[in-house]
Amino acid sequence: MYRRLALWVRVPLIVIICFVFK
Repeated sequence: MYRRLALWVRVPLIVIICFVFK
């Protein structure tokens, strides 16, 4: 459960970071 949660949290987080640093 934690692995799936981490994956669902990391993906949007990386997208947000890329969008902010873009």
